[in-house]
Amino acid sequence: KRLDQWIGANRLLWNLALAQRSMIDHREFKCRAVTFDEYKYVDYYYQERQLKALKKEYQFFNDLPAQALQKNLMQLNRAFDRFFKVKSNYQKQKKKNKRLKETT
Repeated sequence: KRLDQWIGANRLLWNLALAQRSMIDHREFKCRAVTFDEYKYVDYYYQERQLKALKKEYQFFNDLPAQALQKNLMQLNRAFDRFFKVKSNYQKQKKKNKRLKETT
């Protein structure tokens, strides 16, 4: 049961981080770099810095090891790197695996 909660929390983090990246036009974001501290665009480092605020908003993120959350953001960052190099498609939101639920 605890592992299912961790999987769900990681899925939520992926979807939140993906939504944040999807909402921002990178060219426009670069022009407004002053608003976002020293970061010029949304990447792993920017989103990792926001994990502390997310943990306050979503208390169940505190149950997960911090490295698991950071690894999730790293994977999303690598997926976007592959997308911009035209090696993969644009990322989709993660959903619960229906097939897994049917077998249990």
